[in-house]
Amino acid sequence: MRLTTYTQNRIEKRITNRSVAEQLAPMLIGQAAPLRLDDLVERFWNVICPFIKLGDNEANYIASIQQGELYPALLFSDDPEESKRVTLHPAILWKLLNVRAHLAKGKT
Repeated sequence: MRLTTYTQNRIEKRITNRSVAEQLAPMLIGQAAPLRLDDLVERFWNVICPFIKLGDNEANYIASIQQGELYPALLFSDDPEESKRVTLHPAILWKLLNVRAHLAKGKT
């Protein structure tokens, strides 16, 4: 799943009144007002949207990762030390290995 595929419409398609009643409502503490699905999705989207909308450099960085390449200068053009730290981060290196392996499977 790619970050760029997450839209409000995608969320609306995945959440149902039944799932809210059966899975979310029992987890709420206290006497919460009944949740209307459209209100819930809108409130959720208002919170998550700023984390999903990417600037040009961020989108290019994500696209490079999805191709198995790492260009941290796209995010840290004014901070070479931070850029270097990213190139050594174990989680990012692990992700790159997995992407490269996935891409290699598709070529065979």
